[in-house]
Amino acid sequence: MIFVCHIKLINDLFPKNFTTVLGVVLFIGYLGPIAGGLPTVWLVEHFSWRPVMLACALPSALAMLSIWCLKKGTLKPILPGTAAGGLRAVFSSADGLRIFFVSSIGFGIYYAILTGVGQKALEDSMGMSRYAASGIITMLACLTAIQNLLAGFIQKLFGCHRKFLAVLYASLTLFGTLLGAYAFVLKQQNATTSLAPILLTAAYFICAIPAGGFSLYGGIIKGLYPEKYVSLSLSMLNFAAFVLIAVCGNIASAVLKSFAKESANGIYPPAAYMTLFILLGGLAFIALVSSFRAKLPKKTA
Repeated sequence: MIFVCHIKLINDLFPKNFTTVLGVVLFIGYLGPIAGGLPTVWLVEHFSWRPVMLACALPSALAMLSIWCLKKGTLKPILPGTAAGGLRAVFSSADGLRIFFVSSIGFGIYYAILTGVGQKALEDSMGMSRYAASGIITMLACLTAIQNLLAGFIQKLFGCHRKFLAVLYASLTLFGTLLGAYAFVLKQQNATTSLAPILLTAAYFICAIPAGGFSLYGGIIKGLYPEKYVSLSLSMLNFAAFVLIAVCGNIASAVLKSFAKESANGIYPPAAYMTLFILLGGLAFIALVSSFRAKLPKKTA
């Protein structure tokens, strides 16, 4: 609910820099879990929870007050019937649905790595220590956060072409999954190889690049629908991402369970992870085909 409100505010206040501002907002959102961990615990222990909560509320209150004072009349009213008509518009656009699918596959595969099998695969099959593996996973999260902050720069770097960005990100997801699968093939052939961990780490980072492109996908979606449906269409983009995150997580769990008999003390063989990455690569291939079929305007919003 809050995310949809943020989208409308950004679109009303910054229509010409929508993607850039959305990227900054998402970057700040990524900082939330970081600040809400040890820093907040330390502050609560030293200053009590009331002043800490007040310190969090004041910047938001000042931001809303500045919008009300400096941008008065900029915010557009919500028209009656927008939600119902918007849903019909969202689902009637084949190109919009293709972009929903392309982006959500990238997010689903990335989060299957980030929160599911990523660290465990590095430890189980590649022989990395827990600290090294967790460090890599942490860097993946940092990479996606920084990409959102650089969304405007990325647009300018690639000429703002929607089709190119969609195909590029889908291609990176496919390449990352296949490179990951190949890393486990090498590990099966030679258990002592030092190349496999390097390739798998590279595969993780390649898959993380499309996952940092939500604001860029948002710019693409913004150009496919009428302005009054921008908030709704981007909320559907977000919804599709969460659906595929759940789907890919369940796929990862099911594949590992199918190799339970071959596991020892909860450690799965390289073949289990290779099979998973091949399946994820199949989804990524379908997403790539969808990105090619999508008919998109030349430039992002």
